[in-house]
Parts: sequence; structure tokens; C-alpha cells
Amino acid sequence: MAEQQYRKLVTQRLGASFAEAAEIKTAYLPAPAADQLLIRNRFAGINAGFDTLLCRGEVPHVNLVPPLDLGVEAVGVVEGAIASAVEVARLIG
Repeated sequence: MAEQQYRKLVTQRLGASFAEAAEIKTAYLPAPAADQLLIRNRFAGINAGFDTLLCRGEVPHVNLVPPLDLGVEAVGVVEGAIASAVEVARLIG
């Protein structure tokens, strides 16, 4: 079976603006490990204020070096789980 791919927002470099720093990249989706879930995002978002500051390197308490994956809010559906339903509930919290 061919590996699945997905698209993600990545800060490739620090820049003056979000548009200057961020790019859409294609990545391969690894199979979930025994203690992981595969969740298909239906909706995902970024925090425009925070991620813009992050792309500029202006978040004082965060010292990250690009490339960085962006996006923190997401809603999705569990598509793959190796664990039992009880274990899935524990992983989700």
C-alpha cells in the first residue's frame, strides 16, 4: 500500500510576516505506534496573532529554530487505533 501524504503549514524561516515565513509542505503520514491514534482533521486552524509573532521570532519565552510546524487548534475523527476502545478513551483524555 502506498504511503499516505498530507499537507501542513511550516515556518521555513523567520520573516517580517506570516506570509513571508510560512509555506505549505507535503509530508508522509507515518503509521501510528501502539500508543498513538490516527486522527483525520476535519478542521484545523492557526492562532494568527501568536503564529505571526512566532514566524517573526518575537515570542520572548519561546526560542525555536525553523522549520516549525504551525497550527494548534484541530477537530477530527479517529481513523486508526491499535489499542482497545478503553485505551483510546484514555489516550484522548
